[in-house]
Amino acid sequence: MIELKGGKTAPRLLEDLDNYDPRRPSIVGCNLIINLPRQHEDDELPTTISRHKNQCRHQWDLKDSQCHLPLIIGRPDPKEVSSVAAFCKHCRCHLKLAIDFPSGGASPCPSEEFPLHHFIYRAEESDPRIKSAVSAKIDPYADWEELLSFQCSTTECSAKLRMHMRSPHLRPEWIDLLTNKGLIKLRAEKAMSEDPARFEGHAVPLPSEVLSNLRTYILNALREDNRRTISAHNKRWLLCLGDACAELLRYIGFVREDDSWLVPPADTSAAVPITNPINVLLEDVEKELLALLLQRPDDEKRASKVQYGLTSASQYLAKALGTENCEKALNRG
Repeated sequence: MIELKGGKTAPRLLEDLDNYDPRRPSIVGCNLIINLPRQHEDDELPTTISRHKNQCRHQWDLKDSQCHLPLIIGRPDPKEVSSVAAFCKHCRCHLKLAIDFPSGGASPCPSEEFPLHHFIYRAEESDPRIKSAVSAKIDPYADWEELLSFQCSTTECSAKLRMHMRSPHLRPEWIDLLTNKGLIKLRAEKAMSEDPARFEGHAVPLPSEVLSNLRTYILNALREDNRRTISAHNKRWLLCLGDACAELLRYIGFVREDDSWLVPPADTSAAVPITNPINVLLEDVEKELLALLLQRPDDEKRASKVQYGLTSASQYLAKALGTENCEKALNRG
């Protein structure tokens, strides 16, 4: 495959972004975003970029607190840096797309003369995960991060585009702890057997309740000014989480102190877009838990009584790249 020497228009780049899954490289091991199919004269190279059968077709939803969204109406302001932070509701990977005009953007695209951005890949400013056919052997569940940088080829525009992608925070073994009915039953019944009178009338929680309760603890940490403590003997805590989930809880930022758990020390006064690593981690995990809740059976979702307020990122990604009037870009996903 060849690198993006010819460049890509913004709609093509957005379409490839929706189909690009860094966990599972294409069959020929290329990077869907930064590689182009060969030219016809390159007889030794494949003519198409074949997708892995398990690759995700992303559906991006906003992570509101991490965004500096472009205005939906009007032309881009070359003095502003627009950023769209999103996560995929299917595979839970994370995306941050930022675009600015470092050279001033005398006439930023789209314009009458140049109706679309034409982006050239900047290899010297990038750190792609999938670089060659060797990358096709990577572990789809390993932690990864990827930074891809592009610049609009139009001199009057010269927009600089950066895509930062990363793997989900919640590992498969942690998701199993939160959603495997057998594991939930084991720890809930252990708690109930150790103090039958105290747990009289309590039932084994559903996976949706476990996910919802952890999500609530995280949301409270992001919203409440005073750092709370949760008793390690709290009934809901024991039934849903308990010491079996200690590794996951510590990763998120909970701290065990004697017979209590301190909630993560989020900065509740942080301005938007947030950059505090703890706040970013908490919002990322909260969105991943929401994605897992959406994948639960309908009867479980009704029982958990969760509000599933998600905002599609599609129109904001399209606006950031100047493709809002391109029908194909608006109807992605």
